[in-house]
Amino acid sequence: MHRKPILMYRKLILMHKKLILKYIKAYLKYSKMSLRYTKAYLKFIFNAKIIYFSSIKTVLVYRISENRINQFKTTAELLSKY
Repeated sequence: MHRKPILMYRKLILMHKKLILKYIKAYLKYSKMSLRYTKAYLKFIFNAKIIYFSSIKTVLVYRISENRINQFKTTAELLSKY
């Protein structure tokens, strides 16, 4: 798969950043899971590689292939319903 530069997806990521952070906070609150396991869980949920994840407040940076953008948007839409 051809990988595009991360900056191309910055706008998409910022669009969903608040939603993702809201979801992480809720997930940590109810599951009492550590950040390490949450990172692995997010990899599974968003089907993307998380490059940088140090705390809940940091910006999440994903390396998303072109084919996964629609899947990412769909996942975000699904999460917004909870």
